[in-house]
Amino acid sequence: MLKWCSALTISGLVVAWAWCDEGAAATEPSDPLPAAEGLPSQNRDVSPVAVSEPPTNRPPISIDDNLQGLPKPPPKAPPVPSEGAATTPVEVEPKELGGDTPQGDKSQPQKERFFVWSGHRHHGFQYELRQKTFLNEYAHWVHQDSYRKLVGRLGAKVHIDAAQFEESGDIPPIDDGAYLRRARLYTLGNTYLFRPLDYRVEFGYSDGAWFFSEGYLRWNELDWIQTLQIGQFKAPMSLEMMSSSGATTFMERGSPVWAFAPGNRLGFQIGGPFARERMTLVVGGYANVADLNVGDATESAAGPMGRFTWSPLYKETDGATKLLHLGGSMSYTTSRNNAFRYRSRPESYGAPYLVDTDDMLAQSATLYGIEAA
Repeated sequence: MLKWCSALTISGLVVAWAWCDEGAAATEPSDPLPAAEGLPSQNRDVSPVAVSEPPTNRPPISIDDNLQGLPKPPPKAPPVPSEGAATTPVEVEPKELGGDTPQGDKSQPQKERFFVWSGHRHHGFQYELRQKTFLNEYAHWVHQDSYRKLVGRLGAKVHIDAAQFEESGDIPPIDDGAYLRRARLYTLGNTYLFRPLDYRVEFGYSDGAWFFSEGYLRWNELDWIQTLQIGQFKAPMSLEMMSSSGATTFMERGSPVWAFAPGNRLGFQIGGPFARERMTLVVGGYANVADLNVGDATESAAGPMGRFTWSPLYKETDGATKLLHLGGSMSYTTSRNNAFRYRSRPESYGAPYLVDTDDMLAQSATLYGIEAA
């Protein structure tokens, strides 16, 4: 005789069709499973269903076979103890907010943070970006480890100047007043891309307009050439021009440096320190760009430039450093219009250009510089 079989899961009502042998059903355990509240028990009597032409050679199919692929019901909740019954307390370890790892379990890794930042009144806003690479154990081919890191900081620099002028002779009148000399917003830092990499991006504000001041990438620890720098940066000429405006004694650089030092240029350079860092040598090619902080008004093309420095004396005693710095630089420049022009302010940005060579006819110019400190 054949029976009609059905099943019920917690997640929903699922009816499974099967042919069951009455004899096989009689062998089921007599202890019935507890029925869910409001649902019939598993051993509830089911009225037989007449079926026309049932298959005679079909093997019996269990309900479990018909439920394969369906979601399994969640584990049953523990029974609620009766009133007055003794219960055992269960201790649950606290978890950190936003994570799945218990605070007491140190064996499981904590959730990694992609962006980390901090602020300091002297060092500015510092940040770190990190991301796990897909190379894993092969990451050392192009990275230091299996994580790609970028560490840097944001900064700003503001210089305000005020001046009062007294003219004599043929010098035209100069307006007195206070003004914003320079404002800079920049970010700089380092990462690793094939080799250790330094970067810097800086925007400036002067004369009522924003402009792109500096931006470069510099790879370090290179074989033979030590460093490779590409972008817009200070060309290697003059110690005073190479120094930051925040590290100079006066707000403006000397008039000769203002007139002839190239300032920021677009190009590339290679080189670095050697001889136990007592000497440096950098060379490269540079193209002229508009720089408001220099007096070179020549429409020059790209040209080579180099700088060599030497510290014959370097001694640290009682927390003080004594050193002697010597150096020299050279640049070769060609002009697009066969004219060169150099000019300078009287070491005050509020004053006009009082020294000006006007256009000097020439196809090329070679500049030499010496320095000592």
